[in-house]
Amino acid sequence: MMERFFAWSMRAGSKIMFWAAIVTFVTMMAGQFTVMMSSIRTMTQDHYSGALPRMEVEQFVFAFATALSSAAFLFFGALVIDRMDRWHHAREGGE
Repeated sequence: MMERFFAWSMRAGSKIMFWAAIVTFVTMMAGQFTVMMSSIRTMTQDHYSGALPRMEVEQFVFAFATALSSAAFLFFGALVIDRMDRWHHAREGGE
């Protein structure tokens, strides 16, 4: 049973890592967005005119960059595994 699971996980490794990258990105963005929204709520009405102050824009850019950098390694790993798997299958088919 473990051998079948191992074989399946090796075949599906790139898909697993791709979805892990997406989940990581969404989770990081949601966490940063929650922090950003809570800081907006704490501002008084006098200081917040409806437009996003510069601080919130910078927080959003930082949150996006953090989420992207967190997911980039997983996405790159998924890409490498997918390429290796395609190369292996093409090589097997040519022999």
